[in-house]
Amino acid sequence: MVILPREGWDVVVIGAGLGGLTCAALLAHEGLRVLVLEREARIGGRAASFRGGEDVSELRRVMARTCNERIVRTEPGLDELPSLMEGYVIDLGFHEYSYHEHGRLGVLLKDLGEHVRFHPLKENLYFFDGKLCSMQPPRIEFLPDESTMSEFWRVARLITSMSRTEAAKHDHESMKEFMESLTGSHRVREFWYLIATLVATINDPADISAGETIKSNVPASHVGAHAGRGNAGSIEGGFIEAAKALARTVEKHGGSVKTGIEVKEVVVEDGVAKGVVADFPRGEEHVESSVVVSNVPIQKVFSIVDRNVFPKGWVERVEKLASAGAVTGYAGLKKPVLKNRGYIYVPELIPEGEGFKGSVRFIFEAQSNFDPSRAPKGKQLFTFYCPLTPEEARSKSKVERVLDEAMNFVSGMFPEFDASVEWLLYASLDYLDGVARTPDQVGDKRPD
Repeated sequence: MVILPREGWDVVVIGAGLGGLTCAALLAHEGLRVLVLEREARIGGRAASFRGGEDVSELRRVMARTCNERIVRTEPGLDELPSLMEGYVIDLGFHEYSYHEHGRLGVLLKDLGEHVRFHPLKENLYFFDGKLCSMQPPRIEFLPDESTMSEFWRVARLITSMSRTEAAKHDHESMKEFMESLTGSHRVREFWYLIATLVATINDPADISAGETIKSNVPASHVGAHAGRGNAGSIEGGFIEAAKALARTVEKHGGSVKTGIEVKEVVVEDGVAKGVVADFPRGEEHVESSVVVSNVPIQKVFSIVDRNVFPKGWVERVEKLASAGAVTGYAGLKKPVLKNRGYIYVPELIPEGEGFKGSVRFIFEAQSNFDPSRAPKGKQLFTFYCPLTPEEARSKSKVERVLDEAMNFVSGMFPEFDASVEWLLYASLDYLDGVARTPDQVGDKRPD
């Protein structure tokens, strides 16, 4: 093994996903020399983006290695997709940023002196009683009367006015318990169950932390956001642009981001990190550093760090952590079919009791309607996801059932959809959210 000559690295960060790059950029901005090592050939991790025309085998590999994403259906065949996808930009998984430039990502990049262009959603729609309803305030179409409307706003004000300390008191309470104690309105509860699904990527409100949902919605009251107008959006050119901006910050302050370098081991002596052993082009090398930050999925940390380094109880908690899965997909349409510039929420694609944990919810959009960089001019990028448990996402029959139901719904609502599809790529993944935000895995129950 070659010992890499000491270059004065104060910190080694393992993994160039958004988490690792954010950590590295903040430390570099404070004057520390930071080295980021990423095993893939590209940065971005689970927020990687793919441009039409790139090598599809690379797409398949990145999808599989970053979030256990498996391609389950394509039209035409996989080898024919690159030329048809020219001019499209897709994000692997399903990603939206929250609260535009006022959200955590926007504020972070501004403070670092970096810039990406945000494209906010403008109009979200809610499927109710066989039709798509506007969610634009002050009139919410799926609320039947003034009494329900008044209750809707009362609950919204209560939730969005909580402090994070108040919200944390509900960390270990499920959204089902929280909402049932808060309101007797079934319609209002169902709306917030859907919002909770967007936050946690979990269908069943009995499995979603109320505290996590509240904390994610508190900023809305400060930035004037509302689910009907759209409190999220897209990054021009894909989420990879945020990763690039963070990497620029690291390098601007004397750090380095290296791709294609797989860390094999974190070196620990007497409980103290001493550096990492990694595969470099010239061979296995030891990089010295007294601080090592791991951004690999926490369930996989024992592949690079001896589990005996950690307390036994901590190891056991980590090994029990569950993730959240989904079915997700993309389609290129030869003409615009969807008109709204935002999400379309379907609260019950498959009813509860039909073999899934809770009702299967369906969220889709024409991303290029509010972010023109995502599709060639005159065409449209359609994206969607349906949250599932990891076990459901690994079940071929359940994935096929969800895809069939989802596409039948879209075809029924938009008769021109099927004839407009030039290409499609659908996938399932059991690691959309690495640590599912369930009441027993958040707050003080999350491993430190």
